[in-house]
Amino acid sequence: MTMETKKHYLLILLALLPLATAFATEGQIKVLKSKDPEIFKLIYAAESEDNISIRVSDSGGKIVYKNKMMKSKGFMLPLSFKGLPSDRYKVEIVSGDQRLTEEIHYVNIIDRLKELLSVEFDSDNKKCTVTSNSDYSGDWSIMVFNENNDELISDTIENSTFNSRIYDLNGAPGEKLAVVVTYRDQVVSEWSFDDF
Repeated sequence: MTMETKKHYLLILLALLPLATAFATEGQIKVLKSKDPEIFKLIYAAESEDNISIRVSDSGGKIVYKNKMMKSKGFMLPLSFKGLPSDRYKVEIVSGDQRLTEEIHYVNIIDRLKELLSVEFDSDNKKCTVTSNSDYSGDWSIMVFNENNDELISDTIENSTFNSRIYDLNGAPGEKLAVVVTYRDQVVSEWSFDDF
């Protein structure tokens, strides 16, 4: 067993200890973040076995996940929010006559990346700088277009992170430019600049 695995098990035990000791007859839920920012760990512990119903709903009440478990005292279950919009989600567990809820404030990866990207145009030197403060590794694409929607630059960064990219736009036709940055084929941000 690696040291990483031992640490992982120790964290789970530490998370479960208060659940097992603080509530002798009632169940208890806990939601923990995982290494993957789009997956949470749902932990439930109770003293007695019962049928369990799990529901996760968005702030509008729409159910985005549901599951049932037969005769269980507890579980640890990964909850994936991949592809879901940023929102406050309600996790609800019903066991017997007991109803437990927990709230998750989830910010999806694209919204998170929007806050970590910036673009600057240097009109004197005809340079465009795209900067990322993200440590997300994946397929990035940076494209620069003129006002006629002609693609001037297409830069693909495969399975990697990037800090900064500088593009020379000397001789680029047009006065207006647009920059589009995508991550895993999803548009993260778009910028447009006049009088370049």
